[in-house]
Order: sequence, then C-alpha cells, then structure tokens
Amino acid sequence: KDLEKNQPKVILEGTPEEKKKLSGELAQLRARLNDLTPPLKRFSVNSFSLEMLMHLLESSPNGLLIYRDELSGIVESFKKKGHENSRQFLLEGWNGNGDFRHDVLSRETKPIYGVALTLLGGTQPSVLNKMFTEMKQDQNNDGFIQRFQLVAFPNQDIEQGFIDKPLDVSLDDKIKNLLETIIHLDPFRHGALDPRNTPHVTSLSPEAYILFSSYMDANEKEVSKQENGAYRSHLSKFGKLLSGLILILHVVDNLQKKEANTAVQVHIVKMAIKLCDLFKAHAKKLYDTEYSFQAISGFALAKKIVEGKVSDTDSIRKIYHNEWENLQTQTKVELAASFLEKYSWLKVSENK
Repeated sequence: KDLEKNQPKVILEGTPEEKKKLSGELAQLRARLNDLTPPLKRFSVNSFSLEMLMHLLESSPNGLLIYRDELSGIVESFKKKGHENSRQFLLEGWNGNGDFRHDVLSRETKPIYGVALTLLGGTQPSVLNKMFTEMKQDQNNDGFIQRFQLVAFPNQDIEQGFIDKPLDVSLDDKIKNLLETIIHLDPFRHGALDPRNTPHVTSLSPEAYILFSSYMDANEKEVSKQENGAYRSHLSKFGKLLSGLILILHVVDNLQKKEANTAVQVHIVKMAIKLCDLFKAHAKKLYDTEYSFQAISGFALAKKIVEGKVSDTDSIRKIYHNEWENLQTQTKVELAASFLEKYSWLKVSENK
C-alpha cells in the first residue's frame, strides 16, 4: 500500500532509476499476492470469448459447463467477427479427450490437456428451423446439432398446468452433497485402472460388457437403416452417450451405497440403456420436427399452386423472390418442391 501511495510522487519527481526500482518492487509484490491467493475453481461459464474460455480451461482439467438459457445467443455469436473459431472449438471440446495449445504473443504458451466442454440450454422451434435450414444448405453441416445428445423435446399438444408444490429441501441438500463429494472423490476407489491415463479409464464387468456390446450392435443396425441423414448422425454418437451415462451412474451408485465397486456392474448398464432409449425418443421428435418444417414449406407452396400464383414454367428463383411466408429462400422452396414431388403434386425439371 505504501508503495502504491508513493508511486504518483516517484513517477512525477523520481529519477529513471527510482521509477524502474518502484515498478520492479510493485511487480514482485503483485506476484507474491497472486501466489498467496488460491485460484477460483470454475465449473461453468455463461458468456465468454474464445481466449478467456481457453484460459479458464488451463486451470479446469475436468472441463467446463457452458450454460445459456437461450442457445440462440451462442449460435449467433459464432457469426460475429473474431468468433469464427469458437464453433469448431466447441465441436472439439465435445470429444473430451483432445489436447490443445494456445499460442498468443501476449502470454506464454500453456497446453490444455483433455479439452472437455458441455453446452446446456434451451431454444425455440423457430431457431431449430433456422439451424436445420443452414444444415441443409451445408453452411453448418458439421454435426453441431447432433452433439446435443441429452435432448428433451416436450409435446406441444399437452395442456400445461400450474404446480403448487414446496421445494423438497432434503432432496436439494442430497444433490448438493453428492456433487460436492464427486468434486473431491478419489477416482481409484471407483475403478480407475491406471494413474498414467488422463482422463481416467475404468472397465465393465463381463455381464455388463455383454449387455453393452449387444445394445451397441443393435444401435449400429438401426443407424444403417435410417434415411434421415441428420438423425442417422445423431444415433451414431450414442456410443459416447451410453458410456458417459454409465460412468455417471457408476460413480453415483458407489457413493450412495458407500461402496467401491471397481468394475461397472450390469444393473448400471441397464439404467443407462433406459436413459438412452428415453433420449432417443426425444431425439426422434426433434428430427421429425425437421421433416415438419419441410412440410410447412410444402403446404405453403401447394397453396400458391392452388391459388394460381405458381405456374408450370416458374423457376425456384422466381418463387422465392416473391418472399412468400415459408418460401423466402432457395432452400425452403427446394425443400417444398421435394416434399410435393413425393406426393405427385409436381415434378422438378432442370432448365435445358
């Protein structure tokens, strides 16, 4: 404090040697203060720049949760100048096992081992429509949507009512205590096999492995039968989803029973499979919604045909230049025409 108090006087009146000495002493004191101050342990972020996210990951070996109530804010931020690489970094962070070196002139290079990022939030059907449209145009067909594996897509036709119910304080405390325990747990008490492996690796019991393999084989067969490319890509990532759910349930089960099963037991795999089937049902509704967006454009085009506003010789370009609702872009008109062609309403032909 005395040094900072005398700093203005030395800067104004001191010799160059005194100024240099004072600056050095201040730098040493700040460095000592930083060493004495424990770093803030971060688990989540809301708004971020790519550089700050990398900086936080350097001291967060278990990764970070990115939470936004409305995901459209993050999606739109990818298009801003200076944020072009954020989308790709999030895609890499989904894997959870990639290393990254961030080189900038202003600071030393620090490697980030096992970049792990989770993105959580909600969105609206109109935003999904836009994302699916961009995906169809191959502008953003990079698997970003398919990486949202824990999909919850509520039914829109169910009447919602108010629930007047007090908070279960005991359950809230149990969850907080469980999370606190997980933060400080010893991975080797729960099946971590080799201290050299980061992230840690565990194993399945023989019975659990048979069930796991059987489910994954059935999933691969289901993937091969899917005509919807986006949904097929979503299902192809279920190996990671099932493995992640198994690991979470394995740790929670051990903590609740106050046991230390080193290998994952078969009842854990059964629970994880039930959750996978639940999320698969929700994902199916999500990608059926993609089809419904095509149907909406198809119905809009059919209406214009019936009204006589579209003739046999009209080009796709001429139709979307009218800027009719649900037919404002080339992609929407192409999807609409493809939809109606399936039902023999029209036939798309190329100009000779």
